[in-house]
Amino acid sequence: VTEVNQNEIRYFQLVVEDIWGLKSSSNIELGNSYKRFNQTFGGNSSDYGYSVQQTSDGGYITLGYKDIAGNLSNFDWYVIKVDENGDEINSQTFDGDGHNDYGRSVIETYEGNFIMTGNMEPVQNTDYLHVIKVPANPVTPFWEYTYTNYEGGGKSIIQTSDGGYVVAGHAYTTDNTPSGFLIRFASDEFIPDPEYDGPTWHVSTDGSDSNDGSLGSPFATIQQGIDVANPGNTIGEGD
Repeated sequence: VTEVNQNEIRYFQLVVEDIWGLKSSSNIELGNSYKRFNQTFGGNSSDYGYSVQQTSDGGYITLGYKDIAGNLSNFDWYVIKVDENGDEINSQTFDGDGHNDYGRSVIETYEGNFIMTGNMEPVQNTDYLHVIKVPANPVTPFWEYTYTNYEGGGKSIIQTSDGGYVVAGHAYTTDNTPSGFLIRFASDEFIPDPEYDGPTWHVSTDGSDSNDGSLGSPFATIQQGIDVANPGNTIGEGD
């Protein structure tokens, strides 16, 4: 469904007809596809949104680039944090010394911070892949990184299961021809181990009922295993 105005409610009904012309209609249900909000950000010049992600607080974080000079010759990264209604909470621009810098991808990290990638142009017509990590209030970066071995730019960033990061982009490695490019960063966040949930609960004479029941952290009593086990789980008794 498209072109639904804010606060407009539409109803849906499914009608099925067989080859003999017999029809069956579903009950009319209240739809929930109306537009939640429509917001515009930026100034009177050319400003672009390029990436968006819903955040853990129900709002959204978006990244793009903003025409600072108003003449299409000086773009800065432009990150905006909004609430669940699209109202701006805060925003910030990041620049690479006065040339065309394009923010391309932003994500929220496990610890509730934000990390972004794109390109920075420290010298006119010379672009480099760039990464910036900022706190939830994206004003002062925790750290920044520029890959200067080759010209290029970052297009997408993810956080890995161990808390690190991988950036995909492009690099001009030979003959001014772009190649796909990946760069991985080590973890700088604490990622807790997942809580043990069976299906085998381990018991040992040198265990403790305050343990989690995994093989490396067994319980001391079978009763503790019985208390936490789900249907179909097993309890293994060791030495």
